[in-house]
Amino acid sequence: MNGMVAKREGKKVQLRADWETVKNGVMEEVVRAKFSQNPDLLQKLLDTGDLELTEGNGWHDTYWGVDARTGKGENHLGRILMKIRSELGGAAYTERVQRLRDERDSEKQSEAATLQTAIESVQAELNALPTCDFTGMEMRTKAFGRVKILRQEENRLKFEVNGVEKTFALPACIAQGFLIPDDPAVIAAFQRRQELEEKLKSLQKNGLPK
Repeated sequence: MNGMVAKREGKKVQLRADWETVKNGVMEEVVRAKFSQNPDLLQKLLDTGDLELTEGNGWHDTYWGVDARTGKGENHLGRILMKIRSELGGAAYTERVQRLRDERDSEKQSEAATLQTAIESVQAELNALPTCDFTGMEMRTKAFGRVKILRQEENRLKFEVNGVEKTFALPACIAQGFLIPDDPAVIAAFQRRQELEEKLKSLQKNGLPK
């Protein structure tokens, strides 16, 4: 029989009373026989290195495998495959796996060092930029003519129009042209600071772009 026919016929047999207790051991015995008796299949199994093996399926088997739609499942068959892979691989397999892990560790260390260098470079450029404090500056605005910034509170600029205190929000007020500093260098420095701060946040959160 091929596998499909065997599975269909297997559904017709009456299960032994303790099947739920022994089925994992039976599956392990069958998988061990499959790979120990078929060198080509064993080599394919060993070629997976130490990758996690998952019996993904579309028929919602969450005991032996993992439901491909939901990503949930106990994956007992995948676990057995990994156990047999280690068992039958021998010393050569163990050495290969260790070499792969060492290579990955080395690559991670290199990536970490590169990331740290990139973060330090961005931080250094940020530190070199002039401080963007608009307090006391007179600027043009789209809606209120010229105004004087009374104070800056983090990303809020406070100014007064006809005795009423109003607020501009940074960086939107500059990006959208509501607030226009007289000195283009002020805008350039502010925009560059925004770019670098966003880049720094991305590096710290997501690492280097792939």
